[in-house]
Amino acid sequence: MDARPRPGTRPRRTPGPRLVCVAALAALLLAGCAGGTTAPPAGPGGTAQPSADPGGSVGTVFTDAQLTALLATLADGAGNTVIPYSDAGSVRIAFKDGADLPPRPAAEPAACAAFQPESMLTRPETLKMQFAAGALPASTPFGTDTTMILLKSAPTGELTNANFACTDDQASACSTFTLTQSGTETPQDAHFVKVPAVGDRTFATVVTGGLKPGDVTVSLQALAGTVSIGMGRMVATADADATAADLAELATRIVAVVRDGAPSVPAPPSNAFTPEQLAGLLDGVTGPTGKAIDVAGGSTIRPGDTAVMPSSEACVYDEVAYTGSQAGASTADGDIQGEEKLDGIRVRVTSLPPAAAPPYPFDAKAALFQDCTSVQGTRPGAVTRTWDLLQLEVTTNGEASYAVAYRVGDEWSVLVGARNGSLSVEAETGARSESDLPQAAAGLAAVVDEVLARA
Repeated sequence: MDARPRPGTRPRRTPGPRLVCVAALAALLLAGCAGGTTAPPAGPGGTAQPSADPGGSVGTVFTDAQLTALLATLADGAGNTVIPYSDAGSVRIAFKDGADLPPRPAAEPAACAAFQPESMLTRPETLKMQFAAGALPASTPFGTDTTMILLKSAPTGELTNANFACTDDQASACSTFTLTQSGTETPQDAHFVKVPAVGDRTFATVVTGGLKPGDVTVSLQALAGTVSIGMGRMVATADADATAADLAELATRIVAVVRDGAPSVPAPPSNAFTPEQLAGLLDGVTGPTGKAIDVAGGSTIRPGDTAVMPSSEACVYDEVAYTGSQAGASTADGDIQGEEKLDGIRVRVTSLPPAAAPPYPFDAKAALFQDCTSVQGTRPGAVTRTWDLLQLEVTTNGEASYAVAYRVGDEWSVLVGARNGSLSVEAETGARSESDLPQAAAGLAAVVDEVLARA
């Protein structure tokens, strides 16, 4: 089976040291520390909404899509552009209440925990905000100086509480502090580093530790109205000051875009189900072993360069092209753990947009599997192979359906899918022998029917 990458996965960040005197520190952070008041959160994936900023003017809470569009405008001196992570909606589905997010390092003194720039998603409360995450590639092919970027948008008071809820006394007490990663006993020394003022509030830190001896991670947090900017980059100690200045320059460019207003983005396509609602259809469904689906994520399929309906005339199936032919559809994915890796179940539920009309892509795929005894099949990240299809005798409650198996080497792949209206459910598992196929297909059909019945 070809495994799909799970959304929301991120490279592990080792926080990123610089000594400054307490007096200079207090001056540096005076504009960065303020209490702020709690304000109502922006609904995830919702529309832009006004928020009062500290100056009393009205700012706009950017949506996930607008923050992603903002990230796409960024490039470094070498012309590298930001590579986005999984979209925010998929991350929210995968992490739900945030309990599975990587834990934040413990600070000593504890009050210094306020001075941890958030360049990667580590706080459950961020899932309730609008956000977008990405990375600028390293300066060399094998470099470690990738720049992690996390943009968050919410009412200004909420962002202040999240990233700038500090006092001048805290700033003075935290001229130096330590951070200890969960699961380790070795603390990392942390210090502030001076950077030019960016936006309404700014602070930057340097933390020891990295992939190589002598590495540090330089991080910056800035606030501009309703947008909070978090960045982090791992570099050699000697490059810390220059890196801090470079991050400040990059943050200044982001602030300039923010001040110009939210970027214009296409309205999300209307759909009978949102990805979050489809994830709800999967949540709680159990497989043949009684184990429940682990909902991995969901998204809206965007138009792409490859969008070709499966054709039984050519007996060629390209999964990327099949997915692209469903542009505008909402999807959600989940996995059911098996007794071993091979017999785990992967499930996808798809809701086509109202504009979709027959023949549906699912029906074209079902026809291909039913009409062709041999298919040239291509899965994401895999080479094209010849699939000698074996039809399986299993029924589902769908208006259209398929149930087939094919063998690659010593392993079988079993595929079952069904569609009712514009909603389709497709499931896949593996098997070691042909004699195991009927039971595997029956288990998939039961999962497919349970999801359809919930719609």
